[in-house]
Amino acid sequence: MRKIPVYALKPGMLTGRNIYSPHGNLLLKADSRITESQIKKIDKLGIPAIYIDDSIYSAEEIEDVISETTRVKAIQEVKKYFSDTRKENKTCSVDINGLSQVADKIIEELFSSKSLMITLSDIRCIDQYTFGHSVNVCVLSVITGIALNFDRKKIDHLAIGALLHDIGKTMVPMEILNKPGALTAGEFEEIKKHSRFGYEILRKTENVSKLSAMGAYQHHERYDGSGYPQGLKGREIHEFGAIIGMVDMFDAITADRVYRRGRPVYEAFELLSASGNYYFEHEIVKAFLRHVAAYPTGTFVMLSDNSIGVVVNTPPGFSLYPDVRLLLDPLGNPVLTTEIIPLHQRRNIVVSRVLKDEEEIQALVYDKLAAVNNLVV
Repeated sequence: MRKIPVYALKPGMLTGRNIYSPHGNLLLKADSRITESQIKKIDKLGIPAIYIDDSIYSAEEIEDVISETTRVKAIQEVKKYFSDTRKENKTCSVDINGLSQVADKIIEELFSSKSLMITLSDIRCIDQYTFGHSVNVCVLSVITGIALNFDRKKIDHLAIGALLHDIGKTMVPMEILNKPGALTAGEFEEIKKHSRFGYEILRKTENVSKLSAMGAYQHHERYDGSGYPQGLKGREIHEFGAIIGMVDMFDAITADRVYRRGRPVYEAFELLSASGNYYFEHEIVKAFLRHVAAYPTGTFVMLSDNSIGVVVNTPPGFSLYPDVRLLLDPLGNPVLTTEIIPLHQRRNIVVSRVLKDEEEIQALVYDKLAAVNNLVV
């Protein structure tokens, strides 16, 4: 199973995971053969990519760190809360109960997870970015909190702060929030107000703690003092603000937006890895990245011996050393066995580059394998 952009979809491809509309309705079940009209509908709905199964390799189903049902429900609850808050215009009379319930569910699932490795890229409709982003920031923040040995009560506060870290954007004009191009200096100043707005909203909201509100208030502060709204430095930044700010940046970098495609996870991994004690506290960055697969499952990679394979798993604690199913040997010949190289046990071989371009993947991998194995791809 691998993630593929909509522009590269072809009729007859087999869906790898369920596909949902922006409103949370099921469009296509997993294991469905996709048609030309369905591809056009997916593209029109602003869904940037989907997961497909393409017979390159057989493997167990790749699961998200939280269940599909919980993620869809959480996105719906966040969307409703944002909409109701904007309508109420700062009166803070919106009921937090629905969000608290989905936050509890997210936490319970993560605490009971066998592995907290993030090996699957979340896909969200481009025009629903804010809501999917809020849920992912919550998931990633809770994982970080668990990695830092926070107790359950502390993680409860962190989760709510993360889910609502951008609630202040309900006070920012929609034309600025939805502007596809570069913001003017004045527009950016308006955007920057959302941190303070969010803090004010949450401090007045029943059953939301000051700790949760602080996470929303400080998620754009940076370790070197270059952030906003207060320009805090180092340990002046509350740990909730530091955690939420870090995963907010990571998710924003890797997500598809109206004006650009998301960057590959390994690039965001490298960027964040280099940000320790510069943008974010080193120990927080290290704790988070231990649980991120730099090369998500389904990624095609070239190894340092010039062989080519596909990532099938990443062992916990070995973010840069995935298990790779060999497809082509160093001379470019198809590998007819199901050999898997665990790179964490073979440190003489590493990932040298990622195959990102669909045409390159087709030419280097699919055409050669199809000629030998009569694969349907």
